[in-house]
Amino acid sequence: MRTRPIPFMPEMVRKVKSGKKTITRRIVRPQPKYALGWGKQTTYEYRNGFYALDIYTGNSNILAKCPYGQIGDKLWVRETWKPKVVHSCGEYECDCDALIVEYLADKSSKRFQGGDIPESWRIPKTALKNNFVPSLFMPRWASRLLLEITDIRIERIQSITEEDALKEGCVQDSCDHARQTCEDIGCYGPTAKGDFKYIWDTTYGKASWNDNIWVWVIEFKVVEGDN
Repeated sequence: MRTRPIPFMPEMVRKVKSGKKTITRRIVRPQPKYALGWGKQTTYEYRNGFYALDIYTGNSNILAKCPYGQIGDKLWVRETWKPKVVHSCGEYECDCDALIVEYLADKSSKRFQGGDIPESWRIPKTALKNNFVPSLFMPRWASRLLLEITDIRIERIQSITEEDALKEGCVQDSCDHARQTCEDIGCYGPTAKGDFKYIWDTTYGKASWNDNIWVWVIEFKVVEGDN
Protein backbone atom coordinates (compact mmCIF):
# COMPACT_ATOMS: atom_id res chain seq x y z
CA MET A 1 0.00 0.00 0.00
CA ARG A 2 1.30 3.44 -0.93
CA THR A 3 0.29 6.98 0.00
CA ARG A 4 0.34 9.76 -2.60
CA PRO A 5 -0.77 13.42 -2.70
CA ILE A 6 -3.79 14.63 -4.66
CA PRO A 7 -4.82 18.29 -5.05
CA PHE A 8 -8.38 19.53 -4.59
CA MET A 9 -9.82 23.00 -5.10
CA PRO A 10 -11.52 24.61 -2.06
CA GLU A 11 -15.04 23.93 -3.36
CA MET A 12 -14.18 20.27 -3.91
CA VAL A 13 -12.66 20.01 -0.42
CA ARG A 14 -15.96 21.21 1.05
CA LYS A 15 -17.83 18.58 -0.93
CA VAL A 16 -15.44 15.82 0.20
CA LYS A 17 -15.79 16.90 3.82
CA SER A 18 -19.58 16.94 3.58
CA GLY A 19 -19.65 13.45 2.05
CA LYS A 20 -21.21 14.71 -1.18
CA LYS A 21 -18.12 13.95 -3.29
CA THR A 22 -16.85 10.36 -3.43
CA ILE A 23 -15.44 10.31 -6.99
CA THR A 24 -12.88 12.44 -8.79
CA ARG A 25 -11.88 12.49 -12.46
CA ARG A 26 -8.32 13.33 -13.46
CA ILE A 27 -6.89 13.79 -16.96
CA VAL A 28 -4.80 10.89 -18.26
CA ARG A 29 -1.36 12.25 -19.19
CA PRO A 30 -0.22 11.65 -21.83
CA GLN A 31 -3.48 10.88 -23.61
CA PRO A 32 -3.77 7.38 -25.13
CA LYS A 33 -3.26 7.58 -28.89
CA TYR A 34 -5.46 5.83 -31.41
CA ALA A 35 -3.48 2.97 -33.00
CA LEU A 36 -4.44 1.59 -36.39
CA GLY A 37 -4.27 -2.12 -37.17
CA TRP A 38 -3.91 -3.50 -33.66
CA GLY A 39 -6.33 -6.34 -32.93
CA LYS A 40 -9.99 -6.71 -33.82
CA GLN A 41 -11.14 -3.85 -31.57
CA THR A 42 -10.26 -0.15 -31.53
CA THR A 43 -6.87 -0.07 -29.87
CA TYR A 44 -4.96 2.72 -28.17
CA GLU A 45 -1.28 3.14 -27.37
CA TYR A 46 -0.35 4.38 -23.90
CA ARG A 47 3.16 4.37 -22.48
CA ASN A 48 4.42 1.64 -24.82
CA GLY A 49 1.40 -0.60 -24.25
CA PHE A 50 -1.67 -1.27 -26.37
CA TYR A 51 -5.19 -1.40 -24.91
CA ALA A 52 -8.74 -1.84 -26.24
CA LEU A 53 -9.99 0.93 -23.98
CA ASP A 54 -13.35 1.43 -25.69
CA ILE A 55 -14.22 -2.21 -24.94
CA TYR A 56 -12.15 -3.14 -21.88
CA THR A 57 -12.10 -0.03 -19.70
CA GLY A 58 -11.22 -2.18 -16.69
CA ASN A 59 -8.03 -3.52 -18.25
CA SER A 60 -5.77 -4.19 -15.26
CA ASN A 61 -2.58 -3.56 -17.25
CA ILE A 62 -3.40 0.08 -17.96
CA LEU A 63 -4.95 0.65 -14.52
CA ALA A 64 -1.64 -0.47 -13.02
CA LYS A 65 -0.14 2.65 -14.62
CA CYS A 66 -2.51 5.04 -12.83
CA PRO A 67 -0.30 7.69 -11.14
CA TYR A 68 -2.79 8.07 -8.28
CA GLY A 69 -2.38 4.51 -7.10
CA GLN A 70 -4.35 1.29 -6.81
CA ILE A 71 -7.40 0.12 -4.88
CA GLY A 72 -6.54 0.24 -1.18
CA ASP A 73 -3.86 2.92 -1.60
CA LYS A 74 -4.18 6.20 0.29
CA LEU A 75 -4.36 9.76 -1.03
CA TRP A 76 -3.54 12.73 1.19
CA VAL A 77 -5.33 15.89 0.13
CA ARG A 78 -3.44 18.99 -0.84
CA GLU A 79 -5.52 22.17 -0.56
CA THR A 80 -5.07 25.94 -0.39
CA TRP A 81 -3.74 26.81 3.07
CA LYS A 82 -2.07 29.45 5.24
CA PRO A 83 0.46 28.65 8.01
CA LYS A 84 0.85 31.15 10.86
CA VAL A 85 3.41 31.23 13.66
CA VAL A 86 1.92 31.00 17.16
CA HIS A 87 3.24 33.40 19.82
CA SER A 88 1.54 32.94 23.16
CA CYS A 89 4.42 32.83 25.61
CA GLY A 90 3.26 32.21 29.15
CA GLU A 91 4.97 32.40 32.52
CA TYR A 92 6.01 28.74 32.48
CA GLU A 93 5.97 27.74 28.83
CA CYS A 94 6.32 29.07 25.31
CA ASP A 95 4.80 27.61 22.12
CA CYS A 96 6.83 29.67 19.66
CA ASP A 97 7.62 26.52 17.67
CA ALA A 98 3.92 25.82 17.07
CA LEU A 99 1.94 26.72 13.94
CA ILE A 100 -1.68 27.36 13.17
CA VAL A 101 -2.76 26.25 9.68
CA GLU A 102 -5.85 27.89 8.20
CA TYR A 103 -7.65 26.15 5.33
CA LEU A 104 -9.29 28.31 2.66
CA ALA A 105 -12.07 25.81 1.91
CA ASP A 106 -13.93 26.45 5.17
CA LYS A 107 -11.64 28.92 7.00
CA SER A 108 -11.14 26.37 9.78
CA SER A 109 -7.80 26.08 11.56
CA LYS A 110 -5.65 23.32 12.98
CA ARG A 111 -2.78 23.58 15.44
CA PHE A 112 0.53 21.80 14.86
CA GLN A 113 3.29 21.51 17.46
CA GLY A 114 6.95 21.82 16.62
CA GLY A 115 7.40 18.06 16.76
CA ASP A 116 4.90 17.66 13.91
CA ILE A 117 6.94 19.87 11.58
CA PRO A 118 10.29 18.92 10.00
CA GLU A 119 13.15 21.15 11.14
CA SER A 120 14.11 21.85 7.53
CA TRP A 121 10.67 23.29 6.67
CA ARG A 122 10.30 27.06 6.27
CA ILE A 123 7.16 29.16 5.98
CA PRO A 124 6.53 30.23 2.36
CA LYS A 125 7.16 33.92 1.70
CA THR A 126 3.58 34.42 0.54
CA ALA A 127 2.31 33.19 3.94
CA LEU A 128 4.57 35.70 5.73
CA LYS A 129 2.56 38.36 3.87
CA ASN A 130 -0.64 36.82 5.31
CA ASN A 131 -1.66 35.33 1.96
CA PHE A 132 -2.95 31.84 1.28
CA VAL A 133 -0.51 29.35 -0.22
CA PRO A 134 -1.44 27.27 -3.32
CA SER A 135 -2.17 23.59 -2.72
CA LEU A 136 0.92 22.60 -4.71
CA PHE A 137 3.09 23.78 -1.80
CA MET A 138 1.23 21.99 1.01
CA PRO A 139 3.50 19.48 2.79
CA ARG A 140 2.25 16.12 4.03
CA TRP A 141 2.24 17.14 7.69
CA ALA A 142 -0.23 19.99 7.06
CA SER A 143 -2.85 17.84 5.29
CA ARG A 144 -6.05 17.20 7.22
CA LEU A 145 -7.77 14.72 4.88
CA LEU A 146 -6.72 11.19 4.01
CA LEU A 147 -8.65 9.19 1.40
CA GLU A 148 -8.62 5.51 0.49
CA ILE A 149 -9.08 4.44 -3.14
CA THR A 150 -12.03 2.05 -3.44
CA ASP A 151 -12.19 1.73 -7.24
CA ILE A 152 -10.35 2.87 -10.38
CA ARG A 153 -11.29 2.80 -14.04
CA ILE A 154 -10.52 4.67 -17.24
CA GLU A 155 -13.17 6.26 -19.46
CA ARG A 156 -13.87 9.20 -21.70
CA ILE A 157 -14.99 12.40 -20.00
CA GLN A 158 -18.34 12.51 -21.81
CA SER A 159 -19.17 9.00 -20.58
CA ILE A 160 -20.02 10.29 -17.11
CA THR A 161 -23.49 9.19 -15.98
CA GLU A 162 -26.00 11.20 -13.98
CA GLU A 163 -25.37 8.91 -11.00
CA ASP A 164 -21.62 9.52 -11.18
CA ALA A 165 -22.13 13.26 -11.58
CA LEU A 166 -24.04 13.23 -8.29
CA LYS A 167 -21.14 11.33 -6.68
CA GLU A 168 -18.85 14.07 -8.02
CA GLY A 169 -20.80 16.41 -5.73
CA CYS A 170 -22.72 18.05 -8.57
CA VAL A 171 -26.35 19.17 -8.23
CA GLN A 172 -29.52 19.08 -10.26
CA ASP A 173 -30.62 22.71 -10.44
CA SER A 174 -33.71 23.81 -12.34
CA CYS A 175 -33.20 26.25 -15.22
CA ASP A 176 -34.79 29.69 -14.87
CA HIS A 177 -35.26 30.53 -18.56
CA ALA A 178 -38.82 29.54 -19.44
CA ARG A 179 -38.97 31.07 -22.92
CA GLN A 180 -35.74 29.73 -24.41
CA THR A 181 -34.17 26.30 -24.60
CA CYS A 182 -30.85 25.46 -22.96
CA GLU A 183 -29.37 24.92 -26.42
CA ASP A 184 -30.51 28.38 -27.56
CA ILE A 185 -28.64 30.24 -24.82
CA GLY A 186 -25.85 27.80 -24.03
CA CYS A 187 -27.24 26.73 -20.65
CA TYR A 188 -25.74 23.53 -19.23
CA GLY A 189 -29.15 22.13 -18.29
CA PRO A 190 -30.90 21.06 -15.07
CA THR A 191 -28.99 17.81 -14.56
CA ALA A 192 -26.04 16.95 -12.35
CA LYS A 193 -24.17 15.97 -15.52
CA GLY A 194 -24.78 19.47 -16.85
CA ASP A 195 -23.41 20.93 -13.63
CA PHE A 196 -20.35 18.68 -13.93
CA LYS A 197 -19.76 19.80 -17.52
CA TYR A 198 -19.91 23.45 -16.41
CA ILE A 199 -17.36 22.84 -13.64
CA TRP A 200 -15.12 20.89 -16.00
CA ASP A 201 -15.29 23.57 -18.72
CA THR A 202 -14.46 26.37 -16.29
CA THR A 203 -11.59 24.37 -14.79
CA TYR A 204 -9.96 22.73 -17.81
CA GLY A 205 -11.52 24.56 -20.78
CA LYS A 206 -14.17 23.45 -23.24
CA ALA A 207 -11.68 21.88 -25.65
CA SER A 208 -10.96 18.88 -23.41
CA TRP A 209 -14.68 18.11 -23.09
CA ASN A 210 -15.26 18.55 -26.83
CA ASP A 211 -12.27 16.28 -27.55
CA ASN A 212 -13.82 13.70 -25.19
CA ILE A 213 -10.48 13.03 -23.55
CA TRP A 214 -9.59 9.98 -21.45
CA VAL A 215 -9.72 10.37 -17.66
CA TRP A 216 -8.88 8.32 -14.59
CA VAL A 217 -12.05 7.77 -12.55
CA ILE A 218 -11.08 7.37 -8.90
CA GLU A 219 -13.65 6.41 -6.27
CA PHE A 220 -12.66 6.95 -2.64
CA LYS A 221 -13.75 7.12 0.98
CA VAL A 222 -12.47 9.41 3.74
CA VAL A 223 -10.45 7.48 6.32
CA GLU A 224 -9.01 10.43 8.24
CA GLY A 225 -10.36 13.94 8.51
CA ASP A 226 -12.42 16.35 10.56
CA ASN A 227 -15.73 15.85 8.72
